[in-house]
Parts: sequence; structure tokens; C-alpha cells
Amino acid sequence: MVDELDVDDVVARARARLRALHAAQHAVVNHRARDGVDPDLELKASLAPYVRDLFARDGTSERASAAATRMAFCGLETAGELRFWEYGVEWLATAERRLALYRVKCGGLDARRMLVEDGSGEGGDGFEWDSDGSTWMPFELATTATGRRVALEVRDGYAKVPKEALAECYAERVEREVRRDCERVFRKLRAWVSAGDAPRAFDPRCRSNALRAIRTWQPAVEDLPRVDARGGVSLAKRRRARRRAVRVGGAAQVAIAVEADDVGEDAEVHRSGEDLKRALAAAHPAATKVQTRPYPPCMRDQLSALRRDAHLKYADRFRLNLFLKGIGFEVGETLEFWRRGVFPRGRMAAYQKEHTYSIRHHYGLEGAMKDYTPHNCESLGKKSENGRACPFVGSNVDEFRSASSSKDWFGELSFDGRVAVELAVQAGDARCACERVFADFHGGVPVGEDFLFPVDYYDASLEIEELYRERKSALAKAPSNAENAAESGDDDQAEDDVLPKNFKLDVDEFSSDDDDK
Repeated sequence: MVDELDVDDVVARARARLRALHAAQHAVVNHRARDGVDPDLELKASLAPYVRDLFARDGTSERASAAATRMAFCGLETAGELRFWEYGVEWLATAERRLALYRVKCGGLDARRMLVEDGSGEGGDGFEWDSDGSTWMPFELATTATGRRVALEVRDGYAKVPKEALAECYAERVEREVRRDCERVFRKLRAWVSAGDAPRAFDPRCRSNALRAIRTWQPAVEDLPRVDARGGVSLAKRRRARRRAVRVGGAAQVAIAVEADDVGEDAEVHRSGEDLKRALAAAHPAATKVQTRPYPPCMRDQLSALRRDAHLKYADRFRLNLFLKGIGFEVGETLEFWRRGVFPRGRMAAYQKEHTYSIRHHYGLEGAMKDYTPHNCESLGKKSENGRACPFVGSNVDEFRSASSSKDWFGELSFDGRVAVELAVQAGDARCACERVFADFHGGVPVGEDFLFPVDYYDASLEIEELYRERKSALAKAPSNAENAAESGDDDQAEDDVLPKNFKLDVDEFSSDDDDK
């Protein structure tokens, strides 16, 4: 049957489905709730064009796209062996659940009809509908409603589910089906490949196959729904637009990295760009305030420990590696950071033994091949076996002052900056304390409203440096015009230049064109 399929048509159908999956993921992950606005209404409005008419009245395309994506994401060919891809299945199941939920909410599917058609094999011969829209369904299909503590009436193995909970029940049904189906498809695919019966177009061992074309495809950013974040100036906007805020890859990006790594395309290929050079300088014993300024206090504490001990405990390495990943480091660059920045002063054997595998694991190249994301500020403030990574959480002012007195970033604060930080700690506002540190190090310029990750702190700092360099360059090219404008009181700042007129900042030059030292 597979030999009779038009392979290009199968890939096109799968990509149409993936576009809707990525759109739902992008909208939900990047949406920021606003006061007085129903977030569900905003999400439905932005997702409706993507999910409402997906494969409308075309059962063949629906089934073909679902089958193709499950076959593509259930396994990966690594080291000459077909492996069950746990993260790929997890990503697909979660994405399909989200897609099913919003297809129902946007009017693309009828949850009651889909539950009747899909639920007959899960325990029960039928459903009963009440006049108010509530539904009697097999109890095992109503686990979402029961998990939400919805008061349900139960009778003879059936539960009465209110109309508003039907979409969630159907979405959960889809997620369970995807997980089971992927396991079943993987077993068949492995037997198919082992027997040598798989056509080249669907053989994972063939580098140019339909499964790889589906697995590694991701839509362009402009093809995704626009999602407005919280209001206010976001200094990290332009840098984050190239990374976290528009990140659409997920499993696709991991698949690309795994398959490229498997054939050695990225082996020993390291670019020495601005971010890597700055990180190497920040980890050096002679690091300066300018070199360490873009790093938030939580990450500067890790870098200080590296400079002192040439070692971090696993939990701290995990946080730092994910931070480096979040600011754009490729796996080769993170390996290079540890090799050149740390282990010349430590034990190279420890680098080979402890770090190579764990770094590759954090980038999705080992183990379950999962796409780990950087920790956010909230998670860093939670207590762990190594204590809290956020220095502003869990202590009073005296304890904070005592614990921070030996830290380099605390000693670099101005008197007024230190007072402002301690007042925020006393008020129990860790985010405000970190924002006060940022403002003190950046001439009073705030980090911005959209500050949720340590990566945002770093991006905002480099954005300020970039704006400052652009202003200096413009003044150097036309100093007479700038002086005339200043004398006349004209405001000729660029629209995106949010820096004060007399703003000054000490900056180092980290050029990607420089030779490695």
C-alpha cells in the first residue's frame, strides 16, 4: 500500500498538520495573560485560521497526515540503530492534544461526535446526551473532568460530564491514542526495516527519506500566529526574536541536531563568536566588570565558582549549560567553553568523563533526546538539594547581605544600588531585586517588562550595548549634525533607541572576526 502512495503528497499533508501543531504550540507557549482579558478568547482568535478548517471534510488527508507524523516521530536512526524516540513521542502527543483542544474550541471539530466515534473501543457501547449539553460517557474517558475536581454524577461505570469539559476530554483521548499508536507503529517500523521490506522513501536508514523530511520540517516564523506579549519596553526583543520567543522547532530542531551529529557534520566545528568569547572571558580569573556585566547574578555566581574551583556540581552545571543553550550556544560551543575556559585549570580527564555526555544530553543528543529549555526565574528560586540558585529568595536582609558580601556582583553595586536591592529583598520581591541590579549596572536603564528568564537579562544587556554602539557610530559619522541638533534641542533619536540622551557605558569589543587567542 505504501508503494502506491504519492510520497510528496504524504509529506505535504504531514507538513500541513505540523504547521497547525506548531501554531498551537507557539501561541500557547508565548502568550502572556493580560488583566481583564480572557486568555482563551485571545488564543482562539489567533489560532482559528490555523486549526478550524484543517483537512475539513477530507478524511483521507486527516488519516494520512496523522499516520505520517506518528511514523516520523516514533523513532530515530542513531549510531546505525533505529531507536524509540521518547521525546519525539512526548512532543507529538502533547502537541496533538493541544491541537485537538483548539480545533474543538474554534469550531473545527464536534467533540461529542468525535468522542462517540473514537470512544467505542475504550469501554462502552454508546453515549447519552442530556438537553443541557452534558454527556454520559464511559468513566475512563472522563478522567480529565474528574482530575479537574468537577462534580460528576456516576452511574454503572458512566460519568455525566458537563458540556464545557467535553473538549478537554476529547483532547486527552487524542493524547492517549497518539502515545499508544506511536509505540505500535515503532514496533511495526522496526520489523519492516529489519526484514528489508521498507521502501527507500520510508526507510529511516536512508538519509533522504520522507520521514526525515517530515521530522525535521518546521514552519517559518512569519507563518505562525502573532502573539502579543505583555506591554512595556522589552530591550531583549530583537535578540529574543532570533531565539526563544520565536522558537518553533522543538522536536524538529532536536531531530536535525541528532541526525547531523550522527554523521559527524558538526564534529569539531566551533565558531568563536561574541557570545562564546564573552563567556570565556567571564570564566577567566582576570574577568572584568564589563565582561561579566551581561550575566544575571544567578549565573555570575556559577561563573565565580568556576573561576575559583574549576568545577560545579551537576545541578549547577545543568543550569549553566541550559543558560548557555538559551543564549544561543550550539553544543560545540558549550563543549568548547568547558574545554578552553575551565579545564585548562582543571583535569582534562574529568572533562572527558563527566561533561561530554551530560552536555550532549542537555542538547538532546543523548538519552531520551529531549529538548531541555533554560530555567526561568521562578524555578531558580525554588529550593533544591544545592540550595536556591536565585540569590534574592529565601532570606532576610541580614542573611542576604552576609551571603552576598563576598560576591563580585554585590561588590560592584553602587551605594544607592545596594540600598535599592536590599529594600526589594526586604519586601520579598526577588524579581524587583534583580531588576535593581540590572539598572545599577546599566546606567539606570530598566531591564524591561518582559523579564521572565535569566536569558532575558543577558539579551537586554547586550541590546543596550548594541544600541549604545550604534549611537556612538552614528555620532562618529556625523558629529557636526549631532552637535547642532543638541544645541537646537531637537530630538533626533531613533525610534527604537530607548537610552537616555547622555547615556554612557563602558563596553569591550567582542568581534567574531577576531582570531582565537
